[in-house]
Amino acid sequence: MLAFTKNKNYSMGVKRIFLFCCRIILIVSGVNHFLLAKTATEWFNEGSSEANAAKQIKCFSKTISKDPNFYLAYKNRGIAYIKEENLNKALLDFSKMIDLKPNDPEGYFLRSDLKKKIGDLSGALNDCSIAMDLTSQQNKTKYPFLKPNSQEDSPVAPTPLTPVLQDLEIKSVITTPTPEEKTEQKTVETNDTASVPFFSTSSTPPLFSTTASLEFLSNSEKIESYLKQAEVLKQKSDYDNALICYHKVLAKDPKNIKAFSGLAEIKSARGFYVEAVKDYNQAIRLDPRNPVLFNQRGKARKWVGDKEGAISDYRKAVDINPNMAEAWSNLGWIKYTEGDLKNSIHDFDKAIEADPNFASAYNSRGFAKEDLGDLKGADADFKKYRELVSK
Repeated sequence: MLAFTKNKNYSMGVKRIFLFCCRIILIVSGVNHFLLAKTATEWFNEGSSEANAAKQIKCFSKTISKDPNFYLAYKNRGIAYIKEENLNKALLDFSKMIDLKPNDPEGYFLRSDLKKKIGDLSGALNDCSIAMDLTSQQNKTKYPFLKPNSQEDSPVAPTPLTPVLQDLEIKSVITTPTPEEKTEQKTVETNDTASVPFFSTSSTPPLFSTTASLEFLSNSEKIESYLKQAEVLKQKSDYDNALICYHKVLAKDPKNIKAFSGLAEIKSARGFYVEAVKDYNQAIRLDPRNPVLFNQRGKARKWVGDKEGAISDYRKAVDINPNMAEAWSNLGWIKYTEGDLKNSIHDFDKAIEADPNFASAYNSRGFAKEDLGDLKGADADFKKYRELVSK
């Protein structure tokens, strides 16, 4: 009986010691966890050093969970969401930036770019205008010695065809459009003036609600703002105000490649292919290794009947970037229209190799195969084309 009592006391003593040790371990581990837990800043720094967008999102989300008002975490997570093509979540993060700092133009600029990307052009233009207002106000506060800029930057109404354009002569040409262009072919009439003016005669709303938007912006800020607005306006087919923006950019920076390229795009859209080529010439002189510019100038040259010039530009584009599917396809289409079917198929093959989802290359190659009598191959290409465009 005595031995049993001793054994029982011994077991209870061991149990107590064991429970005491467990408590010590739990306390120590809790303290360690508290001491070793990352702060919001540490999570932010880790996310900023990451190259992988998914890991960035995880780190910045941890930052925000630690500090819901961490402004830069929303900015960086929004940019990471864009990389992951999760645009809706990016939009929420940029909107949160604006909620946290409604007087900071950066959030508005970022949201403006994103809205343009998702097709909300009116919202993009509005955010850009607010950002310009805020930037101007900040500069006025930071640099009180600055004087307001002259009225050269105030909104101007579109004007009719300028005297310079009265001398423009564009010959009427017949070109063979690509299958996609057949539905939107633009004609150019022979006349002393172009058939469609650069500026329409209809009135359009001013670019900004007040001239104060531009009063205290630096030249570089104005240029950036004009370029952003021009891109949005161009997407809205508001070519009049887009042209005004591009011309104002060139007035401040005569070597601005984006402005020359933008002017050329608008002139092409309105049928001024000769003048578009001139603007592309200027852009190419400034950036002679840009394959996009050569491809775009090639399309304009094709429309004015300069097939050799177009072929030269398309070849230059693929020399610079062998994986430029559109340039390969454009080169193949010119060869197809000239009856060089085998070589055109080679170029369409190269386009599809560069981008297996480039729908028009399948369609064009289908025409070439059909003309060569390869009906089975043509049917397969037309089927692939319909499959891609229906997505």
